[in-house]
Amino acid sequence: MDTKAAYKNGELDVAFTEEGKMYIQNKNANHTLHGDVKKTGVTPNGGVVFEVPTFEGDKELWPHDKMYGVYQESYGEDNVFMFLSLGLWNNPLKQLYPSMDGGIYFVGFHCKDDTVCDYSNAIQPPSKAGWW
Repeated sequence: MDTKAAYKNGELDVAFTEEGKMYIQNKNANHTLHGDVKKTGVTPNGGVVFEVPTFEGDKELWPHDKMYGVYQESYGEDNVFMFLSLGLWNNPLKQLYPSMDGGIYFVGFHCKDDTVCDYSNAIQPPSKAGWW
């Protein structure tokens, strides 16, 4: 979920592969984008700093020449939820939070305990295979 006030309703899927690729797809508008991911560092909180120096696809999703980002996982207070924070920006990042001002900041979560989280009444229950 995009956390900024100007968020438009929709679904944006982001995937990182073992081969060092990043894929982004807007399911509602049928836009796709992909490129090579290069790890450039780590944040003080254990996040991964990366850049996508070149990518191919629809400029509707990302109109800039390069993409910079931070991917960070954290646990909730009772370790029931795992949260993913993903910040993307057109300027180099060294930590997650600058992406909140002028970039794109996403939050995702996964419930680690099915006895606590009941998705049976959700419109579209989450897949067991994909957390984010």
